[in-house]
Amino acid sequence: MTKRRSDRGRELPPLVMGGFKLPAAQNIDDLQKRQALMMQDDIETTDVAVVERPTEVVESSMQVQGAVGRVYQEIPVALIDQNRFHPRSLYPDDVVAERAEALRVQGQHDPIHVIPHPDAPGRYIICDGWTRVLACVRHKIKDALLAEVHFDLTEKEGAFLGYQQNEERSAHFHYDRAMFFKSLLDDGMRLVEISQLTGTDETVLSHYSSFWKLPSEIMDVVLANPQKFTVNAVYPIYLTFNAVDAHQALKLANRYQKEDRSIAWLKEQKQLIVEHQRTTRKPRKAPGTKVNYANGSFKQNGQDFKLALTVEESKVEDFRRRLEELLEEFAVTSTTPAATQEEATD
Repeated sequence: MTKRRSDRGRELPPLVMGGFKLPAAQNIDDLQKRQALMMQDDIETTDVAVVERPTEVVESSMQVQGAVGRVYQEIPVALIDQNRFHPRSLYPDDVVAERAEALRVQGQHDPIHVIPHPDAPGRYIICDGWTRVLACVRHKIKDALLAEVHFDLTEKEGAFLGYQQNEERSAHFHYDRAMFFKSLLDDGMRLVEISQLTGTDETVLSHYSSFWKLPSEIMDVVLANPQKFTVNAVYPIYLTFNAVDAHQALKLANRYQKEDRSIAWLKEQKQLIVEHQRTTRKPRKAPGTKVNYANGSFKQNGQDFKLALTVEESKVEDFRRRLEELLEEFAVTSTTPAATQEEATD
């Protein structure tokens, strides 16, 4: 049996897309240089790589050519747009407020990551750091943020950069991952590609689809406590919904939440509900069909078929031959003594 990779503690593969490779952890010297950049201190020119920027990028209040060919620039938050493949979907008010307070008290420790907007010169699309952008917009903390501008990434590649940054820094809710995976699938990516880029097993990826297959009344319960409703919790709830109905799945989700139950309990309850449904469900009667013809009628009632037909004399033998061929395939030979000639003619 193949072991599934756990979502927790897994090692993410290096992100390699286009001409970009996610860099390894920065050493102390590089970190000091980045901090100096944010404080607008001078850096020795021998360590600075000059990179030519596209002419359509609007000049901002500060732009520094950083080490190893990086471009750092202060960008007004009003010019930063959300990535359409955003790796996070949930931004709780308390989390944004906490980030705003940290920016107010401590300032900005690390740059956000952006790409130039391909369709709107002078604007940018976020790769990593949208929570800080929201904190500045909602709480009026800063008008601009220091950003590392990536000129060699597509919007999707930028989203993968943000995804890995988030996973290493503060892992996503499973709902966030599900919506991120859905946006990639909707754009034409295959499960195997997403699996290779995120380090998530393909089977686990398919289970994440449970999040967007559940009806809204169940998702309201899930989103009220996204930390508790992991993919391992949502999947058995979806199986209950799929095998039984939304009412039973909603009851199960509510009990799991309100009674603070375990995943093992949830799976056990799902199995009990599904088994109970199987044993108590009454077989539904198949709909009937009746067709009248000028020379007879055909009637179906579930598994029962009745045919009454008067055939022209010249076609009797042909009809009988075809009918016998059909009966030979579907009719079950009787084990009782053969019918008498008198019974056959009745």
